[in-house]
Amino acid sequence: RLGEVVDLGRPLKGARFFPSKSLARNVEILRQFKSFAQGKDTRDWRFWSIGKTGCKASTATLVKDVQDFNNRINVVFSDCRKQYQFQPLLVAIHIRYDHWSGKFDLHAHFVCQIPPEHREAVARRLTCAFSKVDVPDEPIQNLAAVITYCLWGIYRLREMVDWPPEALSAVWHLSQTKPRLSRPCGAFREWRGDHRVDRTEAEKTATRRRRENRRSTRYNGRRTPAGDRLLTRANIRLRGERVEALIFEEGVPT
Repeated sequence: RLGEVVDLGRPLKGARFFPSKSLARNVEILRQFKSFAQGKDTRDWRFWSIGKTGCKASTATLVKDVQDFNNRINVVFSDCRKQYQFQPLLVAIHIRYDHWSGKFDLHAHFVCQIPPEHREAVARRLTCAFSKVDVPDEPIQNLAAVITYCLWGIYRLREMVDWPPEALSAVWHLSQTKPRLSRPCGAFREWRGDHRVDRTEAEKTATRRRRENRRSTRYNGRRTPAGDRLLTRANIRLRGERVEALIFEEGVPT
């Protein structure tokens, strides 16, 4: 088959769909949250979910829709904090692509602390503000499993290989805006600020040495590969059909 070139720009440092980048970050947050929760009374902690199923995000407006969803979460959570002693601890936005509609489903999972007398009022406020809510009143049984689901579920990497090019392009451009797809909140954010690990002088020296080495050995000329270079082979879905694909780096003619 003839190949199709989809130019999405250069890869971004720290993008969520690069496992080598997201894994280290997720593990660090998980360990921090477990340390934060150790010894605390978690009976008032709840694992709740909210979503925008009534208005899916299109590939053309994904960046704006994620920003609007984040802004809506900020407004509603701030209102609940002021009125009902509601305290979010960790929020994660999950992005799912729906092949049937060709749009994205945006929903958020969060761990929060709510006194018993305010739970019903907060649940009603969330129900009015979002088109999908899941607010069970049972305490969290396995906190580590909940945090793992929040962080590792932001993107389902195994499903992304079947996304059409326009969906991958939309998510790639979303990452260029540095969206807040996961964020510590409230007491957990304050705890992280108070428990920063100071690096030793040896670690600081090693970091400076690496930076100086990168700066002195960086190639500043034009990058011109000698020819096309095969990067990988993949089985992808293109316009609804499964095809074998070869991903090449295109060389610049001399």
